[in-house]
Amino acid sequence: MLILQVFAEQFSSSTEQVTHGASIKRCIFRLSQGVLPAVKAWYARPKQPLQSNLMTHYLIHLIFKPELAALTSNALYAPESLTSEGYIHLCTHEQMQRVMAMFYPDTSNLYVAVVAPELLANPVVFEPSTLELPTFTKDELFPHYYHPLNTDAIIDVVEYSAYQAMPIDERVLALLKQHRFNRLPIEGTLYRQTWQSAECTAQGTPLGTAMLGLFCQQPESLSRFHKLSYDEVWHHYQGDALALYLIHPDGEEQQVILGQATSRGEIPQFVVPAGVWQAGRVVAGGSYALYGCTMAPGFHIECFQAATATELCAKYPKAKVIIEQLAITDGDTEMHSLPPAKNSS
Repeated sequence: MLILQVFAEQFSSSTEQVTHGASIKRCIFRLSQGVLPAVKAWYARPKQPLQSNLMTHYLIHLIFKPELAALTSNALYAPESLTSEGYIHLCTHEQMQRVMAMFYPDTSNLYVAVVAPELLANPVVFEPSTLELPTFTKDELFPHYYHPLNTDAIIDVVEYSAYQAMPIDERVLALLKQHRFNRLPIEGTLYRQTWQSAECTAQGTPLGTAMLGLFCQQPESLSRFHKLSYDEVWHHYQGDALALYLIHPDGEEQQVILGQATSRGEIPQFVVPAGVWQAGRVVAGGSYALYGCTMAPGFHIECFQAATATELCAKYPKAKVIIEQLAITDGDTEMHSLPPAKNSS
């Protein structure tokens, strides 16, 4: 394009002289005088890092728990590497496991931030590493970001233990970008509150609430065993079926499949009674399920109660298998706060 631009400029000035009687040879000479130096300058220019739009639907940034507040509480994120090395380290999904093996042998307190490249304020630079990396080819390019990272380009942050080896389904990526879910404390479920009644109960809690949730295999999102003080209405909206696992106060177990395939016994809506232990996930072999939950009186942190697998197994030993799969192992069993809502697209 640069050569064509110089050619056009030279041709324009030369044409004026041709119309005044200049010879064609003189015109060609003037063109060569302008084009050839431009060509030489083009090839002699300082090489810049490759501004690449390599086909990748998302990128990964690895971060330890102490740095999470800087990532999730600010509009711009500038880790130490931006100052010391000039850029923020990213990697593709395909590179992640090899990066982990070389630089992150200890995965405790490690989190995975999923970044949508098209939402970044500046282009990502793909370039070779300055280090010798035996598990990578010499010509492999790594994504680097040379600016503070606008955090609205981060579409999920999840514990490393919940990030699977499989790539993220493109339909899940689209939903993450559209709805800008948060992670529910204790359970880690992807959710977004969509409505809260302006009216309140006598206790000052909302009269009604509605939320949108996403179960998916990658990044893992499911519901851990908990019980609520009020009835909860589940609605299936889109995707694969989801399974609800219930343990009633008398120890009776119940499994409910929510989905659109009524011919297979799936149902689109179900009410989980107050005081029933509940957990859920997308069905085996499924990728994702988009669903909603409605409550009246509405959801608030005081109406939520979780329990550890040890506690539940002691009380309901017959349900040990599913409890050990879907109950929390330790930590808080009561919610103290909810993350602020993000702006959806």
